[in-house]
Amino acid sequence: MTTQESGKPNPDAQRLEDFIFARELNEVFLLLDHISGRWDKSWYAPPMAASDEHMPKVRELCTIGLAADGSSESKVDQAVKLLCAKDKLNAAARPATGMTIAFTLLVVGEENRRSWAGWLNGMSNLWQRWTRPRGTADRLLAGDGGSAPPPAEAAKSAGPADATSFESVATGAGTADRALMPLQARRSNNGYWDKPTRLTLARHAFPGLVSVAAKFKRRIFLIVSLLLLGLATTCVISWHITGGNVILQHLEALKIQDAGLQKTIAEAELKFASDEQERQNGAAAPAATPTATQTQAEAQGQAKVRAAARPVQFCSLFAPDATPLYRSTEEYQLCSRKRELDQRIAIAHDALGNWLRPWVDLYQQVGGWFSGGQAFYPAALAQSNTEELAQIVTMVVGTAVLPLFYGVLGAGAAVVRDLWAKMRESLLSPRDYSLALLQLALGATIGACIALFISPSSQANGKEAGLLGSWALSSSALSFIAGFGVEGVFLALESLVRRVFNISDPAKKT
Repeated sequence: MTTQESGKPNPDAQRLEDFIFARELNEVFLLLDHISGRWDKSWYAPPMAASDEHMPKVRELCTIGLAADGSSESKVDQAVKLLCAKDKLNAAARPATGMTIAFTLLVVGEENRRSWAGWLNGMSNLWQRWTRPRGTADRLLAGDGGSAPPPAEAAKSAGPADATSFESVATGAGTADRALMPLQARRSNNGYWDKPTRLTLARHAFPGLVSVAAKFKRRIFLIVSLLLLGLATTCVISWHITGGNVILQHLEALKIQDAGLQKTIAEAELKFASDEQERQNGAAAPAATPTATQTQAEAQGQAKVRAAARPVQFCSLFAPDATPLYRSTEEYQLCSRKRELDQRIAIAHDALGNWLRPWVDLYQQVGGWFSGGQAFYPAALAQSNTEELAQIVTMVVGTAVLPLFYGVLGAGAAVVRDLWAKMRESLLSPRDYSLALLQLALGATIGACIALFISPSSQANGKEAGLLGSWALSSSALSFIAGFGVEGVFLALESLVRRVFNISDPAKKT
């Protein structure tokens, strides 16, 4: 591995040697660790091919890592064995690869004691040691539950000053020394504090993924945080719209009751007027038998009097002090029911106005932005008709806004579930972040377009079968399902387009 002109080492060959015996070797050991920890994977799983007899064994790989020969010919043989082992191990670990295993460890791997979280954990453990009662020297030497090095070995590696301190700990002298000695032992130069882990292998095998994994972790945390915020916002809007629908339904039921009561009162008024007329006719006894001409004249006069008389109207008589007066028990009962029903309708209208106020304020604010900074206010008639405005808000938000949110939430749930499965199987890769963003965008698209496939005014009745048998799904539920399975939805749309426009499937072309 020297240049022919000067006999100096070739830099390119040296870099290639470092790549093979540093990065590739660490990747091989990382694959070995992954396969040995899985019950369903094995490097020596039968049946073995004839070429597998020439594959390097674990002992040979350990020899390469611990006692590599310095000769060029031996290094070539070791490099060949190492690359063959990498190929065999990747095949045994599929669908995982060395890169996905390393990237998964870098994202969600073992705890990094040099990070701020590890530093806080160490300070917390130190505080717990300081606050423990006396007489627990053995537990202090054991640290966090693991076995500590013997005092003699720790004192030998730490030096004379530390040996004296260890003797004081062993004899029970000095509370502060008891708390500090395990920490000093771990930070000594014997390597007890920082031991190599699988995370170390991942960093050495793929040093270029360290910064990528850190960015990936931050971005995934941001996506999950935004999804949780979107979930809270969607829940608040859904609860608010549900409250508005309940108020509208209750108000509609009260209006139906009021219409029935008005009909009952009208019938009672006609009956009361008829009874009064019969009573007045029976009170005046005829003095003599009238002639036909007199009878006709009196009938015409009575008709004019009835036409000019004031009609009977319940709940309209009041005393000078505004106390209601009633002409019969039936009128009292009907008026009491009417007054109670009017109060309930007024309360429902007030509740509907309070429910609608945030949407009116938002509409005014947005209208002010698009009108050159001038506040936009709806017409007075529209402001007074809260019931019509509430119906518009519930219809628009329930069929256009909420499906968009639920589509994003469905896609977000699919993304989180996919990441969880890949973390469990060590299949994470740097491209998963871009795929997650694309899936969220497709979920928002299908959520916004779900209103094109349903009719918001249609109501399912007993004769119509829902999408899932007897289950009737709302637009928000369909949006969530479509967002969760967004890939299947667009595949179905592609199939529909091919059938409608008679386009052949390119996958079936030979």
